[in-house]
Amino acid sequence: MIMTGMVLQKQGEGAERLVFRQTGADTAGELLEVEATYPSQTTFPPIHVHPEQDEHFTIISGSLTAIIGGVERTYNAGDSFDVPRGVAHTMANRGMTAANFLWETRPALQTAEFHAAIYGLEAAGGRGNILQLAPILQQHRREFVLARPPVAVQRVLFAGLTLLGRLRPTPRAQRRGDLK
Repeated sequence: MIMTGMVLQKQGEGAERLVFRQTGADTAGELLEVEATYPSQTTFPPIHVHPEQDEHFTIISGSLTAIIGGVERTYNAGDSFDVPRGVAHTMANRGMTAANFLWETRPALQTAEFHAAIYGLEAAGGRGNILQLAPILQQHRREFVLARPPVAVQRVLFAGLTLLGRLRPTPRAQRRGDLK
C-alpha cells in the first residue's frame, strides 16, 4: 500500500520520481497528490484516458509539454492546467532541465497502486513486456486506458494476454535454470 511520503523513482540518477504528498487513505478517497519530477528530454507515454478521474497539474519549475485532446502546449513554472476525465492526453518534459510539478488526481481510486505496479515492473526489467503489462492494465482500467484501440478490444486483449502470461515461465525461473 502506498502511503504519504513514499517515493517511487525509476532507475538511474536524475530519473523520473514521484513523491506521494496525500493519498486516497488520507483524503477518504477524494484526492491523490503527488510531487513529480521528470528529468529533461523524457519521452511521451502512450496517449491515454482516465475514465473516472480528473487531473490538475501545477508546474513548480522547468516545463512540461502536454498533448490534451490532440492540442499540444508547453506549460512553464507557475502555469497550471487540467485534464478532465475521458480526455485523451500524454505529457513529457521536452526541456533541457528537470520539470518539477504537483499532480492531483480526483478521485484517487487505485492510481497510486497503478504507478507502484508500473515502476515495479520497470525496476524488474519488464518495461515493454506486454505479458507483464497486461495484468496491470486489466486491473487498473478504472484509472488508465489507452486511447486506442477501443476499450472493449483492450479488455478482451489484456484478459487474453494476462492468461497467456500466467502460462509462460517467469524470467526469474528461467535465469535460475528451474525450467528448460
